[in-house]
Amino acid sequence: MIVMGIVATDPEKAQGKGGDYVRFRLAERYRNFLEPEDSEKAWATNWFTVICYGDLQLASLLRKKMRVRVKGFLSVQPYQSDNQKLSVRSRLITEDIEIVEGNTTDPLPSGRVARGTESLSGTEASNAQGSSSAASGPILFEDFPLA
Repeated sequence: MIVMGIVATDPEKAQGKGGDYVRFRLAERYRNFLEPEDSEKAWATNWFTVICYGDLQLASLLRKKMRVRVKGFLSVQPYQSDNQKLSVRSRLITEDIEIVEGNTTDPLPSGRVARGTESLSGTEASNAQGSSSAASGPILFEDFPLA
């Protein structure tokens, strides 16, 4: 699953059964095509908790309000909230995060691509962005033709 959204909380490092990881909340806006375009409900937000294993130095690059692309698998777990309401917890488990755009207060240096397993800059980032191979760089939307 690939999700592009805005980092909603500053990432934090944590430890779990699977080892050390970085955790943050991700907001993904989407168009609700079941509602008229001019309706208040035409746009909605999906919320995910992202769990990123791999390079924990990534936490030093990620900031609230950055636009990121996350490639991973979705883990959905039902739970009962404090008020006894049945809810669902959606988590994206990943080792692959790409920073698409820095935030307005702390912009990302031009040409920098950060991923959960590596960080590239300069020529390496340009080469990775120009590649359509997942092995040599980030997966881009252009890698999935519509036709």
